[in-house]
Amino acid sequence: MDPVVTPMLLLAVGHFLAAHTVVAVVVTVAALTVAGIAAWFQEREAILDSNKDALAFTLGAMINNKQYVEIPGLFSGKPGANRIVQGIYDTKQNKILAMRAVSASNVDPAIKRAHTKERLAIYSRAA
Repeated sequence: MDPVVTPMLLLAVGHFLAAHTVVAVVVTVAALTVAGIAAWFQEREAILDSNKDALAFTLGAMINNKQYVEIPGLFSGKPGANRIVQGIYDTKQNKILAMRAVSASNVDPAIKRAHTKERLAIYSRAA
């Protein structure tokens, strides 16, 4: 999966997260890897296959203690210098179809690069 950044989707997802009470389990891992991100999306492949409006995304809330976006209540009381929200977003319904929050001690350099300039990365299947 290749990350593609879309500022308009950042606004849409950011507004959705800010405006809705989002129930998500915060998963704590030692290292957040590209393989781990891809595996989570692959486990939800049926959602992506059945919905042409569904987009796979990660939202970097905090990388290396640099705060990118505040998501009230989501990471409250959870330690971790690296926090990512991973999900599947339906652009037509303006709805998150699946989501998890990840707090990690270490983050793969490829994930850091995807979130260096933009908080949001959109993933597509490699051709």
